[in-house]
Amino acid sequence: MTAVRNTLFATVFAAALAFGSSARAQETCDEDGGVPPDFGQLIETFPSNNAQAIPRDGFVRFVFRGRVPPRPVVIVRDASDNVVSGTLAIVGSELHWQANAPFAPSSTYRATASDIIGGSSEVRFTTNNELTNGRGPSDFGGATGVSSERSGATDICGDENARSVTVSWRFARSSPWPQTELTYVVYETRGPRINGPVERARDRGRLSTSACNSNADQCVTFRLSSANSAGPACFTVQVYDPYGRSTESTAEKCVNLDSGNYFYGCSVRGATITRRDSSAQPLRAWWFALAAGALVARRARRLCTLPRS
Repeated sequence: MTAVRNTLFATVFAAALAFGSSARAQETCDEDGGVPPDFGQLIETFPSNNAQAIPRDGFVRFVFRGRVPPRPVVIVRDASDNVVSGTLAIVGSELHWQANAPFAPSSTYRATASDIIGGSSEVRFTTNNELTNGRGPSDFGGATGVSSERSGATDICGDENARSVTVSWRFARSSPWPQTELTYVVYETRGPRINGPVERARDRGRLSTSACNSNADQCVTFRLSSANSAGPACFTVQVYDPYGRSTESTAEKCVNLDSGNYFYGCSVRGATITRRDSSAQPLRAWWFALAAGALVARRARRLCTLPRS
């Protein structure tokens, strides 16, 4: 019981860091992410509604836009409509609810989040027979490709030399979580005006194979302004489970954004990133991944010679 509570409060802060507002990842016409509107609107849940094979020590997250609604209440019931005992924490714009004991195996649960203004939102999920035992996603190869094309006259900000960038990857394997509960985050590790890893996009895992290309299970496309795409850039993809645990992938793909030509160099493969064992805290792994990314960016600027476009 105590161990479960300790695990929750040791991980919720790390999860908040790993799953901060995605508004900062997307460029707007004034090139800042802005501040998300303080709507208190539910925008995402973990597990997803009707999710299957959720680990028995999984927890429930309700993610809101801008803020958590006032006086939130989360109630979880089992298939017999019995209330499940658990602990609720508010982490930034998220509600995190953790059961005081592992869920029953192969059982269905119903989680409801409500507040005094907005009413209620419900999520149903079914457990599998296993515990995560501190295991994050594994067997993840990271980014498999990067492509881009000039926006031209269709650019939403009137910047004809802006580029639409697509980064692709293969799914992480051997995760105790179903694919739909994993989040993939794309970071730009090198590029014009980049001094360290910058989040550019994120996406939940999908069950079906995407039509990105033959070397990818999934891809995501995002916009970079002409100032941010006028030259070589490198991208990496990290995968996170709902607790914020990651494989800390070192795979990196680089491309000359303004000409579309790939180049060799600035790879993080030379950097050694030690995988966190099951006894380490996710917060330590997250900060280590950030520090490693910053080291890579500095090392790349110092050692790589990039061709002129």
